[in-house]
Amino acid sequence: MLQSVMKKISVVISLFVLLGLSGCLWPFSGGHKNPEAGVVPVSVSVEVLNPARLKTGGKLYFAPFSAGVDAPAGEAIDRMALMMVKGASDILATGSRFVLVSGDDAASADIVVRGRIETFRPKGGFKRGVVMEVRGDVRGAHGEEVLALIYDHRDAADALKSADQAAYAVGYAIGEKLQQ
Repeated sequence: MLQSVMKKISVVISLFVLLGLSGCLWPFSGGHKNPEAGVVPVSVSVEVLNPARLKTGGKLYFAPFSAGVDAPAGEAIDRMALMMVKGASDILATGSRFVLVSGDDAASADIVVRGRIETFRPKGGFKRGVVMEVRGDVRGAHGEEVLALIYDHRDAADALKSADQAAYAVGYAIGEKLQQ
């Protein structure tokens, strides 16, 4: 009797260890979230070339990023591009020196954020998550002056559970950097 109980316990422990090592216990792994913003903090490189111009604010159009060479164009990339816009708009919508304009009013924008999702692929093997790389720039109204350069490469695995969350976090971080 004791042996059968011990076997059952060892099977349960082995299964738990196996699932833990493969990353399948994601509900218990929770990432470190920023409770105020509700997003996983990420570090996106935004090299500001003209801080004085960005400090003045104005109408800002955040164009959805397009698919790059290593990012297959399609619904997934389009959704990620819109999640980046949502992330940026969520932080820039309240108490910002920028007024966000939609695609219909893009011609009236003083500042335009554009870019590409250069790389997007699911991680292979037992690992969950995505590999994602974005490049972009922030320009004056008619593209005459580059105000900032944007670059991010992330191996979004544990803390970010989906490509949409990764894209939202990148957009949010870009908006945060522009607001500084």
